[in-house]
Amino acid sequence: MSSSHATQGIFITGHPLTEAVYIPNPSPDEDVEGEWLLNIPQAEIVLDAWASAPAEEDVIRSWERFEIGLLVTALAMEGEINISGWESVTGSDGTDIYSTDSMPFDFEITPVHN
Repeated sequence: MSSSHATQGIFITGHPLTEAVYIPNPSPDEDVEGEWLLNIPQAEIVLDAWASAPAEEDVIRSWERFEIGLLVTALAMEGEINISGWESVTGSDGTDIYSTDSMPFDFEITPVHN
């Protein structure tokens, strides 16, 4: 996959993140303009940042990866539980790739060009 501008990474920001999350060397999602493809370790960086972001006492965030290529997030807040899934666009055999287009968060993505 090539791009007219070499991208060395992306910054991901938005609630509840208190600082930008840097993801090195993502691949452009050639099916969805402005979106990116993340491998398992890159997706886990985003999920860990989301889960560990500061929260009110009654807010619990958690996530789990399933070998079938599914990442599941759970948000417990004000007595309600919201469960979302982030399915891989390719893989589900340990080489899973996830598109930022389908991540279960409303985050802003800013590319960092060389």
